[in-house]
Amino acid sequence: MADIFISYRRDDAGGHAGRIYDRLYARFEDEYELFLDVDSVELGERFPARIKAAIDSCLVLIVVIGKNWLSAADKQGQLRLRDPDDWVRIEIRTALKRDVSIIPVLVGGAAMPGSRELPRVLARLADCTALKITDDNFEQGAKRLIDCLEKSLGQTRAKRVSGRYSSQSSRRESPSVPERTPKAERPDPAPGQLKSGKDGLVYQWIPPRFEYPLSSPVGNGFWIATFLVTGEDYQRVAGRQASHWPLTAAPALLSYSEAREYCQGIDGRLPTAAELQRAPAAPLPTAMVLSPPTLWTSDLHAQYAFLRPVLDK
Repeated sequence: MADIFISYRRDDAGGHAGRIYDRLYARFEDEYELFLDVDSVELGERFPARIKAAIDSCLVLIVVIGKNWLSAADKQGQLRLRDPDDWVRIEIRTALKRDVSIIPVLVGGAAMPGSRELPRVLARLADCTALKITDDNFEQGAKRLIDCLEKSLGQTRAKRVSGRYSSQSSRRESPSVPERTPKAERPDPAPGQLKSGKDGLVYQWIPPRFEYPLSSPVGNGFWIATFLVTGEDYQRVAGRQASHWPLTAAPALLSYSEAREYCQGIDGRLPTAAELQRAPAAPLPTAMVLSPPTLWTSDLHAQYAFLRPVLDK
């Protein structure tokens, strides 16, 4: 099952898709199921069956389109979108047939393809209103996407409920589309409360903040590691040494893919810049005190940086 399905090509917009998934997961994980193949397909699962089940059940399809999305070709030079067995084509065609909401998200300077540039079975994708997200306005773009999803998912849920009650007057309710039971609300931990993560690090709870004159919290609470991830921590979670940092006892310099892999391994995510600012500072080795380190955030562009992972409530 999946409610929000993210479709993308790994060699076209894999990094952008991962960042979008992180934002949506932070907002919707208590209410809806998200699907991104690298995070959602478990080891041992049959990939085609899992993808098909997810796209057949989704409420919204997000199509992440980069500069090479339309021109991507196979080893023989044939356009992948023209291949009936291409998974991106299958995902979009299935969503069009089911008439679910489709949101194209343009990244990396990509333009929305026209109907004549697409295979005939995908031509209606060009009619969908696209959202453009640039690296400079990623946070604003992600917020617009979240706002759009909140509206779209709310309307879809209302239609399902309305259809269920109207059908009860004439026939039995069909069991084919069960209504999702909302997850029970969990009370917030106490501010500053500590717990151990899957990686053995100690995490501190940072509660939602309040801003005058609002009486409701701004943003979500989160758990953040009280120490930087070391080479030993990374080796324990990933099963190998970090590519750039052989020292196991020191904080590890990680690539973006290594940082995301670590976070996925502990069911966590990269922090946002705002979350790092709200969190108490982590202790630093003496050599790093005079030269503050660069820490990975979900919107950082760097070759290597240190990691302070986040767990959501």
